[in-house]
Amino acid sequence: MARSRMDWSDLQFILAVADRGSLGAAARTLGVNHTTVLRRIQAFEKAHGVRLFDRLPSGHALTGAGEAAQDIARSIAELVEELEGRIAGEDLRLEGTLRIATTDTLMASILPGILAAFQKEHPAVEMDVSVGSDLANLGKREADVAIRVTAAPQETLIGRKIGVVAMAVYRTAADEAPLAQMPALLSEKWVALSGDLAGTSVGRWMRANVGEGQIACRIDNFISLAQAAAAGMGLAALPVYLGDYAPGLRRASAPIHLRPIPSLWILSHRDLKRSAKVRAFVNFGAAALLRERKRLAG
Repeated sequence: MARSRMDWSDLQFILAVADRGSLGAAARTLGVNHTTVLRRIQAFEKAHGVRLFDRLPSGHALTGAGEAAQDIARSIAELVEELEGRIAGEDLRLEGTLRIATTDTLMASILPGILAAFQKEHPAVEMDVSVGSDLANLGKREADVAIRVTAAPQETLIGRKIGVVAMAVYRTAADEAPLAQMPALLSEKWVALSGDLAGTSVGRWMRANVGEGQIACRIDNFISLAQAAAAGMGLAALPVYLGDYAPGLRRASAPIHLRPIPSLWILSHRDLKRSAKVRAFVNFGAAALLRERKRLAG
């Protein structure tokens, strides 16, 4: 009896469930619904006479066969990513889609004008901008260029360090209290960071200096943090390039001393260094961002 041939696309579903730990999380990653993931996994198991996952209350755990499938699927995914990177890196045309990953704070302040100026100079390039805090999307080829605030970019990425990013404490503009020393501010109510931002240098600074009893609210993005502070919920530590220009806010402190010092970078993957549109945008964006260094440093 002939063995059923594998559909390589099934391995994407297996890898997504293995990495994410549940059908629902895998479905969101793949952009499909929950039942599609379940149907593909069950069809693979039936066709090949194996059980890939143990269904546990905590999620989906790999069996021995599942671990073997995961290893092969990951190897194939890495080879496909390498091929895509080499092909993209040889793209000599200043046209097509350029995928840019950045943060909500930069898109709410400095970047829109830079993107508009680049598009005017290169009208055949369509920019697809994603906003988030995950630097890994460059390594996974989910973006061509990243403009990020980070202390240390991944070694596989290349680009330019624009300059340091200062952070300061802000309060609602309705409160006319003058600039204060940090010990006095630490006794007030604060709006703290949560999610991925809690692990940043400013998030760690808050955990080390602001008592739990002083936290009025936790928020997972700086834009909402600024809005909460403007509404009077508490003090907020914000990038100065956002806080100094946000309506309803005023500075409550001098810049905070952080370690490591966050910096703004414009980055791409090494495989894309020969791509004309990536090279053009990195050069254009770096020059434009360098003109904003004083605003970044407060």
